Parts: sequence; structure tokens; C-alpha cells
Amino acid sequence: GVISSLIPSLIDLTGALAAWSGHDPARGMKASTVTLTVNYIGAALGEPIRATGVVRRRGKELIFCDVEIVEDTAAARLVATGSMVYRIV
Repeated sequence: GVISSLIPSLIDLTGALAAWSGHDPARGMKASTVTLTVNYIGAALGEPIRATGVVRRRGKELIFCDVEIVEDTAAARLVATGSMVYRIV
């Protein structure tokens, strides 16, 4: 359903933005997600959420990223984590 596809989409987008954030455009502009892993930890149930992405390793073409999604509340409960490999050529 729509709700179940939002978390993976948010993880993919956040990881991609992290990958692009340190990329030199002279090294290429064609990109795609190679792998995406999602781990559901809890539910946000009507609460706003916030995603944070970080690059763990940047290779010649492959960028390895981790993403964390938390409730955007004072509790900041973990909702999901994800890891992805992004390729830019």
C-alpha cells in the first residue's frame, strides 16, 4: 500500500541526497540505486518523521550510505533504518 512504500522511498531519496552531496559533477552525472535494505523498527502512528543520511564510504563509482528515520518529536523514537549502495558514473 501507499504507507508501506513511503519509508523505502524516503530512505532511497535521503541516501541519494547524501551521495550527491559530496559528488564532483565532473566525475559523472548518471546515477541509480544499486541496493536498498530497509529495517522496520517501530511505528510513527500519526507523528511527523525525520530522515538523516550519511555516506559511510565513497568509492570510484559506488557510494555506501546509511539512513535513519526517527519520529520528529521530543521522544525521537527510531522508526526505521536503511542502507543503500548508490552508483554515479
